[in-house]
Amino acid sequence: MRSYREMGFRKRSGPTLIGQPVNPIRMALPADQRTSLSEWVMLPILAGLFGLGTVIVLVGWLLLSPDVGEVVPMRAELPRIVVPIPEPVTVERASEAVLTPPAEDEVFLRRMPSRQADETPPLLVPVTPLPSPKQLMPVSPRWVMEALPMVGPNLIMPIEVAKMEDTELTHTVRRVKLSDMTPTPMRLGVTKFVHDDLGTVLAQMGTGYGTSEVSNSDLLSLDQLKKYDVVFLTCSEMYVRDFRSAGTLRQFVEQGGTLYASDLRGDLLQAAFPEYRSAYPVFPGVPQNVDATVVDPALQRCLDRKRIPLKFESFDWRPSPFDPAKVTVCLRGNYRNSLGHDVLAPLLVKFRHKQGTVIFTSFHNSKVESPTVRKLIEYLVFSAVNARSENRLRDMMVHSGYSPNEMRPALLWPSKSVASVYNHSRGSLQVALGFEAVGAKVRLKIESPSGKKIAHADEGLFVVEIPNAEPGPWRITMTPIWLPFANFPVITSLSSGR
Repeated sequence: MRSYREMGFRKRSGPTLIGQPVNPIRMALPADQRTSLSEWVMLPILAGLFGLGTVIVLVGWLLLSPDVGEVVPMRAELPRIVVPIPEPVTVERASEAVLTPPAEDEVFLRRMPSRQADETPPLLVPVTPLPSPKQLMPVSPRWVMEALPMVGPNLIMPIEVAKMEDTELTHTVRRVKLSDMTPTPMRLGVTKFVHDDLGTVLAQMGTGYGTSEVSNSDLLSLDQLKKYDVVFLTCSEMYVRDFRSAGTLRQFVEQGGTLYASDLRGDLLQAAFPEYRSAYPVFPGVPQNVDATVVDPALQRCLDRKRIPLKFESFDWRPSPFDPAKVTVCLRGNYRNSLGHDVLAPLLVKFRHKQGTVIFTSFHNSKVESPTVRKLIEYLVFSAVNARSENRLRDMMVHSGYSPNEMRPALLWPSKSVASVYNHSRGSLQVALGFEAVGAKVRLKIESPSGKKIAHADEGLFVVEIPNAEPGPWRITMTPIWLPFANFPVITSLSSGR
């Protein structure tokens, strides 16, 4: 059996508990450092000291802490404002419910945004961007009536004027007032074929050149002549009774008609317009070939030549019996007269008498004709048809202070443009386009040397004036919008002004 010392126990000097274990740590300390208290007594003492310290700290915090006042709850409900909103009224219409909008003066609570607002809030209704200043320009120009004095004995129609400023080129447009003009087809009358088969030429030029036959008795009635815009007096022998129509033909021209006469009909024209006759006797010619000079610039451009050969097959053909100083000479040439003399005389002339125009030609359509002569005859027909527009065009340009120094006849076909170039020197520029109001509509486009463009479309004669136009080549383009027939005659005029 093991002893107490072998089991880790020892005997104390004083009274001891039998079997009390020996603390090795305590036994390892020196004798003077060993406590006299037992471990079972020290533990309660330490626990009491810790509790006392805690109480002292709590009492000190309560005594020294600041006064924080009333404590506000973390979340407090804001007062709610209730605004009565009327019930929406439903209106039944055509089996469809329509919600009527609230009145404009009703107040609604504004919802606070649940997130940060965008820099540019989205639009609820699409907004169309504002048009540019050019888009704000009215579709049609604003026309104002312009007072025009009579320029001599000419026919000045009521004129409308519009100033166009909101364009690439500031310009003014003048036109014949069309409200009183009803578009009508051209009315052409032609005498029966004797020596000049002009009726066949007109029929071959297209549907727009349909003619009615004019008898000798019709020439005696002004009411009959007023049915036509142009009367073609083809070459025929003249008798004494035929000269009775001289006064009626004069009245027809004075009231705006166009009279075309060829060869032997020149004697009748002398009787009708004696003030234009030559101061010297003009004798008829004999059969011969004449190398004629093209004097009129517009005719030169049309024929693309300055001289043209003419063949006269018959005796007693008539050169122009009119004074070159009083008429416009288009062709002239040296011919041999019935006396055997070589004389320089006009062979194609035209002149204006009051509101109308007279055209006289020494040659006419015959069995033996060259393509050049045929082209010349067609040019005369176009000039006769457009003579009234040419007169009005000249009047408008003269009134504006311009001299119509360059007339350019042209023919328009559907869907085809006609372009030309005009070299402008300085000052203002005036471009005119003339044609009869027969239902056609033509657009005139003008382009400056620097590329600026303007355009105007109309149904009759109009004039475009560009102040302080830049010098150089200007391009002029005519484009038909609608034509009543092909081979449609128009005339343009270009002039430099102040």
